[in-house]
Amino acid sequence: MAESKNPDEIFRKAYECYEYLKHNYIPSSKTSTIFHQFDLKKINDKLSEELVELRDSVKGIHKDNVLKECSQVFYWASILGVYRSYSYDELKIYDVILDGYREKNEFEIPKIDMQNPKQTVFNSYKFIGKSCRESRTDPAEVGKYEIEEIKKRPYLSSLVEGF
Repeated sequence: MAESKNPDEIFRKAYECYEYLKHNYIPSSKTSTIFHQFDLKKINDKLSEELVELRDSVKGIHKDNVLKECSQVFYWASILGVYRSYSYDELKIYDVILDGYREKNEFEIPKIDMQNPKQTVFNSYKFIGKSCRESRTDPAEVGKYEIEEIKKRPYLSSLVEGF
């Protein structure tokens, strides 16, 4: 990855890749298929599941590492955000993650509120930051990890060249 990219640019690029999959149906992409099936329940269920796995990973009782689980929460929170047509600028994702990192309050899983999806997205990103703080993980590493995962998808790799 190019070192010149700041974390906000990296998270933005990842989010833009998911926006691309919403607006361009790619049958070989599970993410694109989710958008085109309009399966909000699946998105909420998976986000809820990944939040629990992230908490358990931070506590050392889940098999996957914290970085991978942060990436999964980022993915599903972003899918919900894109599904609801929230822009990156509206969400200020990296700022929200950093807010969570800096907060000194309880380490609790946020609730999924289907009546307030934007708050669910914010709280999920904030939980990534809290998880990074608890595990002593640099929040910027989550974005880098996510971009590396995106690069593995041939239908997205050209969108992340230079990252």
